[in-house]
Amino acid sequence: MESRAARARGRAPGVEHVVIKPAEALQRGAAPLFGSATVAKLALDNFAMRPLLLAAPAIRELAMLESVRQVVAARPGVRVVVDMPATGHAVAWLRTARQGRALLGRGPLFEMCDRVGRELLSPGRASIVVVTLPEALVLEETLELCAGLARTGPQVARVVVNRCRCRVAGGPRRRPPRRGAGGAARGARGGERGRGRGAGGVRPRTARHLAGSAGAGRPVGPRRRALAARRGGRVKDPLVIVCAGGGGVGKTTTSAALALALAARGHQTLIVTIDPARRLAGAMGVPVTDEVTLVPLAAARGRLSALMPDPRRSMRAFIDYLFADEPEAKARVLSNKLYIGLADAAAGVHELVAMNLVARAATDGDFDVVVIDTAPSRHAIDFVTYPARLAALLGGRSVSWLAGLAQRSGGAAPAPRGLLSWGTGRVEHLLARVTGPNLVRDTADLFGDLALVRERFVSLTRRASELLLGERVAYALVAAPTAAARDDVLFLAARLEKLGRRPRAIVLNRADTRPAPWVSALRAGRGVPPSITDVLDALEEERTTRSSVADGLAAHLHAKLPWASIVRLPYVEASAPEVIVAALSTELDAQLAALLPEAR
Repeated sequence: MESRAARARGRAPGVEHVVIKPAEALQRGAAPLFGSATVAKLALDNFAMRPLLLAAPAIRELAMLESVRQVVAARPGVRVVVDMPATGHAVAWLRTARQGRALLGRGPLFEMCDRVGRELLSPGRASIVVVTLPEALVLEETLELCAGLARTGPQVARVVVNRCRCRVAGGPRRRPPRRGAGGAARGARGGERGRGRGAGGVRPRTARHLAGSAGAGRPVGPRRRALAARRGGRVKDPLVIVCAGGGGVGKTTTSAALALALAARGHQTLIVTIDPARRLAGAMGVPVTDEVTLVPLAAARGRLSALMPDPRRSMRAFIDYLFADEPEAKARVLSNKLYIGLADAAAGVHELVAMNLVARAATDGDFDVVVIDTAPSRHAIDFVTYPARLAALLGGRSVSWLAGLAQRSGGAAPAPRGLLSWGTGRVEHLLARVTGPNLVRDTADLFGDLALVRERFVSLTRRASELLLGERVAYALVAAPTAAARDDVLFLAARLEKLGRRPRAIVLNRADTRPAPWVSALRAGRGVPPSITDVLDALEEERTTRSSVADGLAAHLHAKLPWASIVRLPYVEASAPEVIVAALSTELDAQLAALLPEAR
């Protein structure tokens, strides 16, 4: 959400646009907590506090919600529309205030959670509008989102279905394309779903053609890497392809198709989804869990495995791994109130768990390519940078300071003296005043136990950071022929540029709209009634418009990002997600070189 002073240009009169940046939200939210902006800045710049705030789950989300509350409070009588993150992230955001109240009990931070809950999220103050698409995978995600919202509290007032075809009076059923900025247009058809053959006569391979008769959904345990001896005792890191993009562009479908094409070519491939929406199972056509699961393939030279982390189940497995040699510390962590709150699917925990599962799977398995399906838009970059932020927290002085605080609170260590005593005591006092003494104690105890396994934790996070930002990773930005998707690609490319990375390829879904053979066959037939001819004319106009828009978008993105290959995929007419994945994998087979990172 830029600064509060930002206003949209060119919008309708009476419409105000407010964009909130996380860093500014933290600064604004901290000022009333610490009593003044000056004290808040000093606290946020503290050597221990800064990395803690950058890496701690839910802190940023609460600050953003508080900024939204302030926007609403400053505009009495004005309707405020808030564009929330996608699916799983939205549910985690909306639960933040309630989780904070339960965890804190009292103090200024508790009061902030209470204000957000009462003034922003309580029944009668807010209504939820769920936006979806007429696609099989998105329908599953929408139902999951509504169920999550029902458990969270806010009521769903409306469900809006985008990209539906409307009937034009006196004509065939059709929907004229809506052009966006820069010549791009919203998708005119219902996403990637339809019937029959793929565009241009592509006959999709069905799930029966791909699936074997045995081993479906079978978990694969950690594999011994026998190749190490033949490679001088060191196994190279796998090649990593990170697929990122906005919502509704077919990112998960593209990721699954890419992984399938790689396996068909002989690669030992792992596909992992970081998106809490959990669409991967539907796209693959087999059950996918938080264990590495084999996807049965009948006609592939390689192997395809899938992993879909579940925050609640995977968090416990993650703690078991970290504290394998510290059973007493593990018991303390599992009973720590802060850990219990975080393990309850708090915002940011999904990235923490998924990141470490990816690192362990890449290390323990003999995969040579890992395909990562990220959450929509900016959350993809949050995931990419999270390992580095967490490593900075765990490898810095914050853990030692918090561990010392835990020992002092338990009387096991003497308090520091002199100037250090004054500074340390002041920060501890501020923390206790803002969060309440119980949370300070729980935080200190948790980090005191984490200090015992810091080396293993830091090693794992650095391993994840190497996989996501190393020399053997390529970023594929997935888009559709819409103005919003174009803007998402440019936003992600700019964020990657700041990290010293560039996208290797841009995948345009629904962008290669060759005429379907059945249209020509119908036109060539005798005695075709006028009503059918009208429908065929409407479909041809729609296809021509879609093709023109896709051409313009491809040219625009090539001009802006000339180093990135443009990969165009067709509109696939099919109803089953796994059929679409199979058809797109056939299209991607000839373009894998443009997507794979250069092996080093």
